[in-house]
Amino acid sequence: MTQTIMMLLLMVPLLVLGACVDNDRFGLPAKTCADAVRIYRGLPNPVEIEGQPEETTDGIVEIRFQSMNAENIPVTGDATCEFTVGADGSLSLDAASVEGSPLPEADLAAINRELGRG
Repeated sequence: MTQTIMMLLLMVPLLVLGACVDNDRFGLPAKTCADAVRIYRGLPNPVEIEGQPEETTDGIVEIRFQSMNAENIPVTGDATCEFTVGADGSLSLDAASVEGSPLPEADLAAINRELGRG
C-alpha cells in the first residue's frame, strides 16, 4: 500500500507537467487549428498539439491533438484545417475536419467569428 501511495505521489508532478500546453513552438496555422478544435468540440481546456503538425504551402495543416473535457476525461484525435491567408497575414478557416468528419459551414462561420476572423 505504501508503494502505491508513493507511486501516486510521484505521478502528480508528471500529470501537472503534462497539463501545460506549449503550442508556441508551432506555426500560426497549427495553433489556429488547435483553437478551432477546442471551439468545435466545446472543450473548456486548451488543446495541445501532439507530435509535429504537417503544414503545406497551400494553407492546409494536419494535427494530432489532446485535451481534457469538462469531466476531466482525456480527449484525443486528429484534425485537418484549410485556411486562406489575408493580406494582413490573418487566417480564415475555409474548411476543417475533426476525426475525419467535415465541419458544416455554419460551424466554420461560428469558429471564424469566435477566433475574431469573421
